[in-house]
Amino acid sequence: HKGLLARVSGTEPVRLEDVTRDTGFTGFPHGHPQFRPFLGVPIRWEGELLGHLYLGGREDGDVFSESDERLLEMFAIQAAIIIVRERVARAYAGQVRRSERHEIAVELHDRALQGLYALGIQLQRAKGHGLRDLTDTMSVDLAIEAVQRSMVALRDVLDGLEREVPESAAQTLQGEADRVAQLYGVSVRWSGVEIAQRLPESWIPKLAQVVHEAVANAGRHGRAREVHVEISCGSAGVRLLIEDDGTGFDRVEIRDGHGIANVRRRIADLGGTATLD
Repeated sequence: HKGLLARVSGTEPVRLEDVTRDTGFTGFPHGHPQFRPFLGVPIRWEGELLGHLYLGGREDGDVFSESDERLLEMFAIQAAIIIVRERVARAYAGQVRRSERHEIAVELHDRALQGLYALGIQLQRAKGHGLRDLTDTMSVDLAIEAVQRSMVALRDVLDGLEREVPESAAQTLQGEADRVAQLYGVSVRWSGVEIAQRLPESWIPKLAQVVHEAVANAGRHGRAREVHVEISCGSAGVRLLIEDDGTGFDRVEIRDGHGIANVRRRIADLGGTATLD
């Protein structure tokens, strides 16, 4: 929102015969198309700036007219309607998912968890009456322990269902890394995580699993103390760099295990390549 785009971020269209003579013009970025006539309008909805819509140059070499300006403003209104409609649809879908997750949690609690709880009580009573073995391979104590483990696992599932869906892609990535980092006593330092908000939503689960695997490997095999995760983007695309301060390894002697193979597969699914050093 600097220079000329700062003006386009206002409430009025910007129409110029020669963009290079405007006081807000600071030059074209490297590789950007060169043009002189310019027409830009803000995409707004109820006072909120949603984006910009602008044109540079005409095929016939002429300047933009008032009718061009009105037409582009109409396009901007249509774009705003589409953006807001998509926002509403996503918000509604999120509410439906939260409601469904809550209903599933209630059903699991009232049926499965209560059933396990009752089974555990009956086994305790049977033990109190002197029963020691259910079969030749299953004692009452082992059965009680199995019920208790199942109840703990089910409570974890219930907690996950009741927990709010992460608000952002950044939270998803960081949450996945932090959980595995705690298991291995590793700290994770982030750079450029806000860029994740601009990535396609379908990418985030795959990238989260890649980060998870990298942090786990650094802690488990490399005995690292810190992992640095950096996300950057440029003309060549998106770059995810994961470094650690662990012991390292000889790349020639190491064969890719299932974890590294999964990392390569997930990155390939996104149209990228994975390198390991």
